[in-house]
Amino acid sequence: GACVTACSQIKQSDEGKDLNGPLKKAIRLFNVMRKDESILSPDVLVYNAAIRACAEAHDFKRAVKLYDAMELDGVSPNAFTFGALMTACERVGKTDGLNKVFSLMKQVAISPTNVIYGAAISCCRKAGDEERALLLLRKMVQEKVRPNVATFNTVLMAQAETRNKENLARVYKLMTSDDSLPIEPNRQSYAITIRAFADMKQPKEAETVLRHMRSKGFVPDVDLYTVIVSAYERTGQPLQALRLMESMNSEGYAFYEDKVLNAAFKRALKMANMVGRRLSTDDGEKPLSTLDADESDITGD
Repeated sequence: GACVTACSQIKQSDEGKDLNGPLKKAIRLFNVMRKDESILSPDVLVYNAAIRACAEAHDFKRAVKLYDAMELDGVSPNAFTFGALMTACERVGKTDGLNKVFSLMKQVAISPTNVIYGAAISCCRKAGDEERALLLLRKMVQEKVRPNVATFNTVLMAQAETRNKENLARVYKLMTSDDSLPIEPNRQSYAITIRAFADMKQPKEAETVLRHMRSKGFVPDVDLYTVIVSAYERTGQPLQALRLMESMNSEGYAFYEDKVLNAAFKRALKMANMVGRRLSTDDGEKPLSTLDADESDITGD
């Protein structure tokens, strides 16, 4: 049993290497235990270790076969068994197996844990199925299985990677507005959301999250300001870009030392001068207050 467990503890950092060797050793040892009557029959711990070995070898089909053998041997599965099965599904990154695992759990009346849901959500993210990732998160909340911040971040990344801005807003709102969830976004949560909104040309939403981040005591990295400024530029809002850079200056960020922001400042200032500092645009930009220094003073040119 210890040998099978050792083979199952292959690190995820070994992904891409030849894992068939350790897997074959684990299965060979496992089969000896099943067939040799002089050796104790595999118990649930051994089965779980063997299924885990399949998971780390990205072999979901073999993991399911081991579960079937487990049933034939009369060994009752537990939550860790299904955690290993769902991990096998997650490693492959295909959602075909999710229904299979949840169905097997239902047959033996075992409820999904946060670990199992977390693996299933990660699988959805890998498969590019952001809608199902959000659906599983909501199901967790409904079933009183508390998701942790890592699970929320995975769902945020799933929405960001598929550019689903509506769902991104829903997940962020659920994370920050649901009093029944004792959870707070971490630095990664804010960074994922800000970058995603900015990338999807939603700079106003990105800046709102940035302000929320600051209100919670986090100091945003300068690159988060950079992506928002760039988004304002790309959406034709130079005055808003200048306003944000002016606020950076007042908060102690020397944006002129950042090449990207420095270049953005010059472009935004040039565009703003073309239309006038106090021009009210159709998209609702407010007049910008006068900067404390002229362009040459701030950029160092």
